[in-house]
Amino acid sequence: MKKILIILFLALPLTGLSQEDRGKFSRFNFDFKAGTAIPLGPYSNSSTSQLVRENPFDPNRQVIGVFTKDGNGFAEPGFFYEGSIIYSFGKRWFIGFLGQKFSNPVNLIPVNFLLKEIVPEFNMSQGDYQGTLLGPMIGFSKTSGLLRYSISQAFGSSKIDFPIFKMGYGENVPWVFTHFYDYEPIKSLFSKTEFKLDYQILPWIKLGGNLSFIYSDFDYSLTLSNVPGGSGFYQFDDTVNLRLLNLGLHMGIEF
Repeated sequence: MKKILIILFLALPLTGLSQEDRGKFSRFNFDFKAGTAIPLGPYSNSSTSQLVRENPFDPNRQVIGVFTKDGNGFAEPGFFYEGSIIYSFGKRWFIGFLGQKFSNPVNLIPVNFLLKEIVPEFNMSQGDYQGTLLGPMIGFSKTSGLLRYSISQAFGSSKIDFPIFKMGYGENVPWVFTHFYDYEPIKSLFSKTEFKLDYQILPWIKLGGNLSFIYSDFDYSLTLSNVPGGSGFYQFDDTVNLRLLNLGLHMGIEF
């Protein structure tokens, strides 16, 4: 998907602007956005099917497996805010650079419901997802009266907080499983496709709405230890499959 989008935008005739594009227009635009960040697909999946597994050493017993993110991120709707600077080649084509912050709470209610059916003292916790996007964009727009429609594509660097979880067991044993090393964010690349609608309220100010889809896969390695007792280390590779729909409002300042 990413390769196809790159080829399409590189093939666009940016230098072949029509006579209509050579009229008077604003070269620069500062855009500010804010709204809701809606998780999709595996990122929002709240399945607990991988949490309880068979014990390979005793077929008559089950074990609590590691809390993987590959197919079930347990993310809930959160918020985002974004700033970007845009340069227009003409009335239609533009390039720019964006920076976005987003946050999604984690819903562990179904996880803890399942755990407490097995052992009432079990409890799992995790902080919210916190992410950052930085990268260039390229886009196309069309004006009709006071309305302006645009579509853009961005690629760049993304970062999300390391998806650590802690599984507690009662008061006397503080953690059954915990991450052994310090918390740190994980990095990847992202793709962001956006649609915008603007309305010109003043010669230099536009207000409107925006809808965008963000795609990114964060691969990481998690090292777990059993506490207390130090019964060994368990390491596995996992992925946070970020699929995010941003729906918000924005204001553009032109000059």
